[in-house]
Amino acid sequence: MDIEKSLELCSKATPGPWWRTDPPWGDGTSVHAGPSDDPHTATKIVCEFDPFDVQFSPRYDGVDSGDIVEFDHVTDDMAFIADAREGYPEALRIIKRLRELLDHDSLMLPDSTCVEVRRLLSLDGKDGA
Repeated sequence: MDIEKSLELCSKATPGPWWRTDPPWGDGTSVHAGPSDDPHTATKIVCEFDPFDVQFSPRYDGVDSGDIVEFDHVTDDMAFIADAREGYPEALRIIKRLRELLDHDSLMLPDSTCVEVRRLLSLDGKDGA
């Protein structure tokens, strides 16, 4: 994973926080950016699920009728998208900081712990890092 490239991508996205639009303002099928979860204060709609757009519709009844059986996972997807706006860049910053600490051997940890942390962070060149 290229942390710098991922952080750059995060910096180009609409600033957070992002919110899933829940009742009384919506049905959980959209995410907006703004200072609160009230869409009246939103600066931008980030994404919106259109249940009538067959191309992006969720689960079907399996009979090629296009009838949608349920949308429960859509609101979960929207919650994930909203949470990831803040959580993903924060996780990247934590990983970056841990890598910096390990690279400079400034941690007072037993060698076996450092080896395990390096393995988890893929600093040893394994797992495609």
